[in-house]
Amino acid sequence: MESIVQLNSEEMAGMNFQCSCGQVHGVDIKKVKIGNDVLTDLMSSLTPFQGKKILLVADSNTYWVNGKNVEEVVSKTFSKSAGILLTPKDLHLDRDSFRLSLIVAKDVRQRYGVLQLLEDMGILEETADMITDIYY
Repeated sequence: MESIVQLNSEEMAGMNFQCSCGQVHGVDIKKVKIGNDVLTDLMSSLTPFQGKKILLVADSNTYWVNGKNVEEVVSKTFSKSAGILLTPKDLHLDRDSFRLSLIVAKDVRQRYGVLQLLEDMGILEETADMITDIYY
């Protein structure tokens, strides 16, 4: 098996692995879906969980991009659902780590995105500072 740190989030779902600490650890999350048009196949992914409680977790950026839509779709089908909206502070992420995560996030996906555009314009770090100031 590859090192756990080399796997993407979707590959980690449902797995167990032997850790260097000697323990066996597991990921109890059954499915992770990341990408475009996730909302279109959301309900089919949730079908096995009908009648059960659904917990939606999102950071504030993700929530306002599409999490609110997910919440609306899920609340129409599942009577018992809950949601948590998290900020970087809620995750105990210190200011410097949060700022750095904004800067290095441009390298996460192999496509040209907004963060790469900001870098090419020479304003990525300035923008990261502005966003960091909003949360801290």
